[in-house]
Amino acid sequence: MSRTYVLREKPLLKFTLEADKFHIQDDSDPLKNSTHHYSNLKEIKLIDEHTDELVSDLSWVLRLLSVISIAGNYKTKAHFKLKASGRRLKIWLINADLEKAHLLQEELIKKAMD
Repeated sequence: MSRTYVLREKPLLKFTLEADKFHIQDDSDPLKNSTHHYSNLKEIKLIDEHTDELVSDLSWVLRLLSVISIAGNYKTKAHFKLKASGRRLKIWLINADLEKAHLLQEELIKKAMD
């Protein structure tokens, strides 16, 4: 029995979980479309959107030292970091349902540990 997590409709970002493997369909970056066995899943991290303090602070220092106006707050967008089947994937979660993404992460971790 498979379970599907649609994290974004347009462009489609969908994870389909089957008994022993999962499929990724990312229409925003078709190179990320792939299938992986849970046994090959080494890492699954969900990085929530956050302000990159170091880059933001450096931008303010550079603004003080120059006439270039680059100061501001720089944010790291939410994304999954996956290490599976010898590949490292970064799947961006822009305009995605982050609540579903957290549920997906929990389920992938559970299946990888079984």
